[in-house]
Amino acid sequence: MFSKLSWVSQMQFKSDTRGHENILDATLQSGGLNKGPNPKEYVLQGIAGCTAMDVVFYLNKYKEVPLSFDVEIDADLTEKTMPTYFKEVRLKYVLLGDQLSKDKVISAVEKSMTKYCGVSFMISKAAPIKYDVFLNGEKIFSGQAKFE
Repeated sequence: MFSKLSWVSQMQFKSDTRGHENILDATLQSGGLNKGPNPKEYVLQGIAGCTAMDVVFYLNKYKEVPLSFDVEIDADLTEKTMPTYFKEVRLKYVLLGDQLSKDKVISAVEKSMTKYCGVSFMISKAAPIKYDVFLNGEKIFSGQAKFE
């Protein structure tokens, strides 16, 4: 894996990974121009993206096709430490689909959060990752990332 980060101005940087460009920036209050997510926000996106890809992989393997699938993620940061870091991360898996099996949706999420999502694995060493799974508006499962 390789990525290049180049300074643009103030607190803004451009990253290039496999030809895909992203902007990193700080908030206005932190001296940036608010032109993009900050590094910790990209880590949250990485967690969400990693587990979402796992879930879609397993749903496809189970021949389960959602009508829609979103992952919402938020985190609390420590307040009295320097540097600040994630104190707790929370994920909300939101799936819609009348033909989806609750058991298979739960299985796909659990496989991701106990065995396959490498980003969650890394972050879970520093902060608990808790999650809820919703299917068609109903909460069907809650858990915490636990890797062996």
